[in-house]
Amino acid sequence: MIDKKVSSGISVIDNQYNGISQGMVLCLFGNHQYIKSQIVYSFINACKKNTLIVTSNKLPQKYKSDLNSDRIIFLDAISWRYKRVDNKIKIESKYFVNNLADLNNLLSKITLACKDNDSIDTIVFDSPSNLLFYSTPGKEQVYRFLELLFTYTRNKKINLLFTIHPEIHEEMVNSTMKFLSDIVLEVKKEDNSNKIRILEMIDEEFDSNWEIID
Repeated sequence: MIDKKVSSGISVIDNQYNGISQGMVLCLFGNHQYIKSQIVYSFINACKKNTLIVTSNKLPQKYKSDLNSDRIIFLDAISWRYKRVDNKIKIESKYFVNNLADLNNLLSKITLACKDNDSIDTIVFDSPSNLLFYSTPGKEQVYRFLELLFTYTRNKKINLLFTIHPEIHEEMVNSTMKFLSDIVLEVKKEDNSNKIRILEMIDEEFDSNWEIID
């Protein structure tokens, strides 16, 4: 039985394939943070139910000011850094972690949030790049964490989008992130235009030409 497709909110995918099946893992590459943020917001806005945002890159308050959505649940994986230098800072999210070294705890909190909120059909992870700074003994631990996370979301039919900052990683890291994903996207700014293309798409023939983002 073929899964019914849903809108991804990402034009280059929706135009070519009329959306994505539930349970897909999407990887978003690019050095331009603003363009990546716009793709992330479009992905969230296309969500039919609730979105879990695992934020290790910017504070939940920033997302709230940009999205103003009551269908977003946060797993705060960044405020602990601010709290270390200012103990008065309050962590407002129900779900949070106190560091990024304990990946088992992070995975447990993600699955707990999904169990508590069975209406979650989309997860945004922004960004696993930050995990590589804190992982011990090394990047292989992050790979294993992501493999378990992606197995969980695929099984639960939850679409997951994660962002990567390729310029700070060696090529093997970037290649591994692509390998773990079902769909790989890349964004760039060129000739004053924001552009996106598909780099990889599992079990599909795809057009890898750049498309201008409106």
